[in-house]
Amino acid sequence: MTTPPAPPSRDERAAWYLRFEHVVVTRSVHGVGVQFDCATNIPSFHRTSYQGVQRTYAELARYFLALTCYGPRVIVPALPLPTPWMARASSELEDLQVLLRRWFAYIAQDSVLRMHRETLRLVEADYSYEPLRPDDTAPAPLIKQFGHMDAHIRSLQHVWDGSVWETEPEAAPPTRRRPRLFRTNAAPRRETPAALVPAPSAAPSAVPVSDPDPHFSLARSDITRLEKQLADVSLASAGVSQARQDVNKAFDDLVRKLPGLATLEEARPASLQGRLPRTLRSAHTHLQHMVHTSTALMYADQVTLGDAMAYYAHTMRMARQTLQERMSVVVERALARRVVANKQQDAQQLQYGRHPHPDRVEAAKEEVQEAQQQLSALDDYLAKVHDSLQDSLQRHSIHTHQDLLASIQRHACTSRAIEQRLADELASLAEACRASAADALQAAYEAAHAPRRITPAQAAAARMTGRSVPEQPDAADQLSKPRERGPEAAPLGDEPSPEAEPAGDELNPESASDEPSPEAPSFPSLAFQRDRERGPWTRLSASAAAQALGGPW
Repeated sequence: MTTPPAPPSRDERAAWYLRFEHVVVTRSVHGVGVQFDCATNIPSFHRTSYQGVQRTYAELARYFLALTCYGPRVIVPALPLPTPWMARASSELEDLQVLLRRWFAYIAQDSVLRMHRETLRLVEADYSYEPLRPDDTAPAPLIKQFGHMDAHIRSLQHVWDGSVWETEPEAAPPTRRRPRLFRTNAAPRRETPAALVPAPSAAPSAVPVSDPDPHFSLARSDITRLEKQLADVSLASAGVSQARQDVNKAFDDLVRKLPGLATLEEARPASLQGRLPRTLRSAHTHLQHMVHTSTALMYADQVTLGDAMAYYAHTMRMARQTLQERMSVVVERALARRVVANKQQDAQQLQYGRHPHPDRVEAAKEEVQEAQQQLSALDDYLAKVHDSLQDSLQRHSIHTHQDLLASIQRHACTSRAIEQRLADELASLAEACRASAADALQAAYEAAHAPRRITPAQAAAARMTGRSVPEQPDAADQLSKPRERGPEAAPLGDEPSPEAEPAGDELNPESASDEPSPEAPSFPSLAFQRDRERGPWTRLSASAAAQALGGPW
């Protein structure tokens, strides 16, 4: 009979390593996948290196599910998922690759996870990976949790096949409103979480049991508070992204109207002199670039800040669920102690009773021994959970703080680079506006200091109202010439001579007194006319004056 090999010592297990290298997220017609290389010296692996291992993201999610069913001995970091913003922030999915590389590194650093049987199956599977389902002897909560998580993985098919990136996350197709009689319930919106988190297998117990380790109790309260704070930051970031999206839509509407306005201003001489159409077209180009840059900044903010904070909130939830499972073991041990005490009391009552029954006393003693064995098994298991979970919690705290710092730095660098481009566009637009303003001021100054040209019609209207009219060079030459009064001699034809006019006036003196003729103007104007040459001046009507003023001068 051969003796089983001795279990490896702690130093030997510490010397074993598992490295995931060249982790790349791939996209194909079959969906989203992962490709990586693996190197290890763990004896359970059949080879020391594996090149070009390809797995789909759905298989990676099932591997994560199998790890979370191991128990509360270790904190499994949440699996990052593709989000609708990642493909728009970077065409190469660089942010998802960074999160996935960190996730593989944390799996490889934990001795319990790197030597897990599912890790071996994931790396060495020939075609596709499928985790081992819990058997019938597994606890009922574990089987129930596995079923819930399997259904949740199947519901995220739009993530595994890559259709999450095909439509805009903020744009929904317009739906025609139906009558209330034929209205059906709308399909629920498929939410895409930032990480895959299993359902809790242990709910908070109603049994008032205090935690024997104050370190875990304090850690659970701190993790719960940090989870809520990270979730609030993620929601605030989503609100900022929505506000930036509304501003981008308003800028987009403004950009569409600028070319038409520039075309309209080309018909105005003053606008052309002030170079307003050119400035409007320049503003159209700069604002269009600003809209594209601001959209890229919105996507980068949502990925590097919003999705990152949501992912770390999910990792805090994983740690809280692990501590909650450990607390369920503590409650179970407390209940086992109560059961042992009650059975011991029942056995003593049967043994020292008035009518003892030896067979019933022996059965009670066997029940006490069985309860004590279960209690000792729970004590041993809780001691192992305490040792492994304390190390895992410490590593999880260090990794979370480092990842948060790296994510904030990455967000700051990305935002600074994009905002610098926005600042450059604003500076170029301000320079163009300053040049246009300088041209407009110059045109206005020249127009203000240029000699004003007064048309003859304006001069005539001013003299009719009794206002003075400044003399102009062209008008002075015309006014200096003698007024044409016509020939002194008698006209030819039937027209009477000037000497005959007094005779006519003497014959009909009442006609001259009834309608006195207006005084002849001292300047040539179309506001008065003569019926005949050397006849009396008569004032034109308003329509005749307007028609005369519109003629050539």
